[in-house]
Amino acid sequence: MHKALKIIDDESIIFSVKGNVYVQVQERSIIMADCELLDSCPFFNETMKSMPASAEQFKKNYCRGDNSSCARFMVYKALGREKVPANLFPNQVDKAKDLIG
Repeated sequence: MHKALKIIDDESIIFSVKGNVYVQVQERSIIMADCELLDSCPFFNETMKSMPASAEQFKKNYCRGDNSSCARFMVYKALGREKVPANLFPNQVDKAKDLIG
């Protein structure tokens, strides 16, 4: 049995077990939304249409959750949707940076 010494906040508590002091922090899941452009992205709807397994891996890495490392999203945010080259892959960050200047 442990004795709660101090409740820090809704997710953390300091407690004691046999004279040892511990901090327990409950894990929290952070759910991030998919990229706002995912459903209408020409890269997936056209370029990767015939490669669904590869497309899903790209989506997992660049579109679901934090999409800040997606080259296509970088160009979109900096220059607008019309300036995103059709052949720009999500992992071509150097090419995106060159386009953005």
